[in-house]
Amino acid sequence: QYYQNSKDKLNTSIHDDFFTYFDYSTHFMTCSQAPTTTKDNPLNISCFADFGGTVNPFMILGNYSGSTYANATALVITIVIENSNDPEKIQLGLFCP
Repeated sequence: QYYQNSKDKLNTSIHDDFFTYFDYSTHFMTCSQAPTTTKDNPLNISCFADFGGTVNPFMILGNYSGSTYANATALVITIVIENSNDPEKIQLGLFCP
């Protein structure tokens, strides 16, 4: 959500012929240290999620020491699915059983 579900924002980078200065990793570090950042300069990407709220790093990262999230070795990914026991909806193929 730090990239608002956008592949283009994930792939945004600022670089020259020799070095990459800012990319997905620097944006992730910015957001993990300050999740309420509205514009990550110079990438101009917000840290707010697609739904408009913040994503706190202590809720999605694990196995880190202290308050530094750079050494986290676990990432929580939530995949939201919709399901129903209603036979009519299942027959129409709107939901998977």
